[in-house]
Amino acid sequence: MSLTSSAPASGRARVRRTVAAGLLAAALTATAVPAASAAQPAAVPPGVEVDRLGGSNRMKTSVEISKTYFPGGSSVVYLATAHDFADALVAGPAAATEGGPVLLTPAGALDPTVAEEIKRLAPYKVVLVGGEGAVSQTVADSVAGIVGEKAVERVGGDNRYETAANIARSVFPEGAEEAYLATGLDYPDALSAAPLAGALEVPVVLVRGTSTSPDAETVALLDELGIFQASLVGGNGVISAGFQSGLEADGIDTFRYSGKDRYHTNLLVNRELLGISREVMLATGMNYPDALAGAASAGWHATPIYLSRPTCVPAASLKDILHADAGVELVTLLGGEGVLSQKVANLESC
Repeated sequence: MSLTSSAPASGRARVRRTVAAGLLAAALTATAVPAASAAQPAAVPPGVEVDRLGGSNRMKTSVEISKTYFPGGSSVVYLATAHDFADALVAGPAAATEGGPVLLTPAGALDPTVAEEIKRLAPYKVVLVGGEGAVSQTVADSVAGIVGEKAVERVGGDNRYETAANIARSVFPEGAEEAYLATGLDYPDALSAAPLAGALEVPVVLVRGTSTSPDAETVALLDELGIFQASLVGGNGVISAGFQSGLEADGIDTFRYSGKDRYHTNLLVNRELLGISREVMLATGMNYPDALAGAASAGWHATPIYLSRPTCVPAASLKDILHADAGVELVTLLGGEGVLSQKVANLESC
């Protein structure tokens, strides 16, 4: 699979799969994956700029990302808890589809910096993701005080799977041809899928993938949305072969992205977007908040997010990023030096 894009009047890179755009993916696939090694010296080549977006905490980082990628405001904001990954994971593609950022907040009270950013963005709609245990009524009341009660919506469910399903129903009322499926028990796979799903304007669905067959709720959701291709992110350990074959028996074509670890799986997904944007983002693969906030912006601009180790960039990912045909001119680090060290900013490999 490969991607190409055209530039609409809005300026957003529109993305669709074509056979003709496979040259970059083929060139990258043909490149040997280097073995892990000690960090190598600084490797920022001429013509590549490295930038960093970070704040003193995860809420402020989400605000910095929003300010950078939505400088003129936005019509919608998705607001999710800063202290769990599941809701913000599925909010990213939804926000990208609707053209707005994801902001993070503590569950109990609206972060003041986030409140100021909502004022600046001046959205017509703020979507609270999850139930009151994730984003409290106190937060909802504070947001209503900024944008008005009628502009505040809540999309949640009894659990993360139901919330993900309801987000998909809300944002894709007329359905979608494809969905990305990832385990609801951990964040790296869904995080890797979020920018691509956002760029393609399709949902990310969280699943109980370790079961031997797809659960009735997932099958019903995919059928309701009219999904005929499911892209599974992760190996058989997170989405079983039985789950995959069950989807196929239900008439859904499947494709699986599966690497030897989270970084390799992430690389395989990112090859679908690399070359579409002149920018790539780097986020730590050891925690989720910064990449969650970045996913909506990445999806809106068709920009891949590569997962990095805290002190070095996986060599195979770095080789893809700096491949001459990728045309990358800007590498943006998401988060401060506490999550991505100066060695990462120097593009040192490991």
